[in-house]
Amino acid sequence: SNFGPSQLRAAVATGATIAVNQVAYNLLARAVEMEILPLCLELGIRVVAYMPLMQGLLAGKYASAAEVPPHRARTRHFSGSRAMSRHGEDGCEEETFDTIARLREIADEEGVSLADLAVAWPLAHPAVSTVIVGATRLEQLHTALAASRRGLPTALAAR
Repeated sequence: SNFGPSQLRAAVATGATIAVNQVAYNLLARAVEMEILPLCLELGIRVVAYMPLMQGLLAGKYASAAEVPPHRARTRHFSGSRAMSRHGEDGCEEETFDTIARLREIADEEGVSLADLAVAWPLAHPAVSTVIVGATRLEQLHTALAASRRGLPTALAAR
């Protein structure tokens, strides 16, 4: 899992058949759209996207960066000075929560929850076969399943 373009190309060059690549992909972590997802499509490799809810950020669980517990604030979206951080960079907490607020507005305008939008988003990409939602309660699993069945209208994806 988490194979980058050079790793995928090298593996395929050996004659190996790669069936799936598991990558983090969500409305806040879209870097894989630049090279990895197009390459997976080209090579016929399906993608399993994990963290579609970005550890609760895209479920509307936290209203501000200050509410996010240290074990959830280790990515580069958050300041590297936070406890348990895995990097030493500035992070982009204000931009992250501004983006979440805008995504919440879009979801509200479309009559869906932010979590539904977040689960449906990666599934709308043609390279993505499934998402790993990481539900901790049965209700969350039912909600994610319903969002995946509803899909993401083309006009909404374009926004």
